[in-house]
Amino acid sequence: MKAGSKEIRVVFLSIGHYRAVPTGHWMIELLPIIPFEFPVASIYDLLAFIMRSILLKNMAAMLQNPSFVFAFFLLAINLNIQLINTQNLASVASPFFFLCQYHRDLDQPGAVRGEIALSVNIKGNPEYYEPGKVYEVTVSSSLDFDGFLMTGLYTAPSGTMAKTMNLLNPNLPNEQDGVRGLVCAIVHSHLSHRPAKSLMFLWMAPPSGTGCVNFLATASLGHEVLFKDTLALQLCEAGDSATSTDNPVMSVVHDPGLVIREDFENYDAANSLIWSEMISGVVNDQCGSVLHGKAATFCSATGPRSLTTVSLNTTTASTLQFALGVGNCSIAVDEPPINVYYGTGKCTKWHELEQIRLQPAVETTVHILCLPPSAKATDVCFQWHQESSSSSGKFKGCWAIDNIIISSVSDRPKFVEDNFDPIDPGNFLFFPGGTVQRKCHSDGNALTFSGHGRQKRAVVTRDLDMSTVIASEDILFNEMFNKAITSWVVKGGELSSKCEISNYKQALVMSAKGTRIFCSPFVDAAKAGNLRFHFLFGKKVFFFKFKIIH
Repeated sequence: MKAGSKEIRVVFLSIGHYRAVPTGHWMIELLPIIPFEFPVASIYDLLAFIMRSILLKNMAAMLQNPSFVFAFFLLAINLNIQLINTQNLASVASPFFFLCQYHRDLDQPGAVRGEIALSVNIKGNPEYYEPGKVYEVTVSSSLDFDGFLMTGLYTAPSGTMAKTMNLLNPNLPNEQDGVRGLVCAIVHSHLSHRPAKSLMFLWMAPPSGTGCVNFLATASLGHEVLFKDTLALQLCEAGDSATSTDNPVMSVVHDPGLVIREDFENYDAANSLIWSEMISGVVNDQCGSVLHGKAATFCSATGPRSLTTVSLNTTTASTLQFALGVGNCSIAVDEPPINVYYGTGKCTKWHELEQIRLQPAVETTVHILCLPPSAKATDVCFQWHQESSSSSGKFKGCWAIDNIIISSVSDRPKFVEDNFDPIDPGNFLFFPGGTVQRKCHSDGNALTFSGHGRQKRAVVTRDLDMSTVIASEDILFNEMFNKAITSWVVKGGELSSKCEISNYKQALVMSAKGTRIFCSPFVDAAKAGNLRFHFLFGKKVFFFKFKIIH
């Protein structure tokens, strides 16, 4: 532009954060130089001419002020940037896929030590994505960052995508090497001169059949990497087979660490591998949730009612555990009790183990019964039995039994490890209220708990052997109760072998009515590190073994 000339060439400078290109890159766009003919000699005259042309003569004088003109242009540029950013939010490119490798088991932290909180939220909190739909994603971190990269790792549930990519490129490592040849896409990249704790971007879901998307986050501040390839979110396709639940069979007989386990969830009738007979009972949830899901329910008006196991090898058995309750059904307090028996001699000789009377307004109760030595043999049966009412001959109330376990002291592992892909039923006794499925954006299957109200939700592992070998010089005090304990003060207990605890000849058994107390002799505990003792609560008794470790 030349002063005094009537011809001016106007150049429009457009600056915007374009999201249709690899996001995070700033673009400068120069629009074509367009010649205009105006009877003006300067830029101020040009603006004055425009203002006069739209009948705003009263503002023309202000354009002679250079400060006003400068502020006006800054405002125009800012509005232009905001407009372009708004337009680009709605302009989202389809994902561009490329082959990648992911070291699933490799921890890749950044240089920063300590806790870093990272959250990725998709607007509307969808459980699954709809192919081709655009979602608004917000990333938040407890630390400031000025560089951010979100990579999408795409995994087909059946592994077909990974297999296909490996066929296309045989040089990709397989999963046996701990590295997976997979498909990735850049979800979002961000660079800024101003560090921030959050950012927002748009993401277009991949085409149908892509599978699940694992969002891997990498962030930096200056030249320092805060975290790298951190799994922040997983989202699977709506209707994908991976979203279905995995219902493992929990009913087992003579499994490692177990004699039997039964939760009545996998069958509509009594499982013949566990039960030899069920009289006046059904497997259903007619009384609601006694503990969780279905149970063996006894609501028949005619009796007797009974549930009997098959012959079992209980030589290594320790306890019998079961949950007894009425759920939403009614109860009659004047009806006969429920007797628990064990049968010997090929289930021909029955011995009472416990007698239980259900009480109104009492929730489901878990009973744990210590098995006596005579109940540990190669052919023992167990039975829950309720006789008919002697007065009317008919029952008025209901009861149900669930989650039955006879635990074994053999083959107990020292730890439990499970990624639920698929679940190992041997690791857990029960998980009432839980399901194994892809949920809450988990990485593969997870044990999830949902629901409201007072529904029981818990997970119980199998019995573990937590014992450790302790050097004798580290033991400050040790009492195995194998001989008389004259230096102890004991009230309400005695040395006994009635509980038949494996690996112990006898123990201190507290079984008397009323107050039960025992006190050890004086011990110099100045150098003591911890106190360890074995404790078992059984049928009206409990026992102890003591050890104080340096």
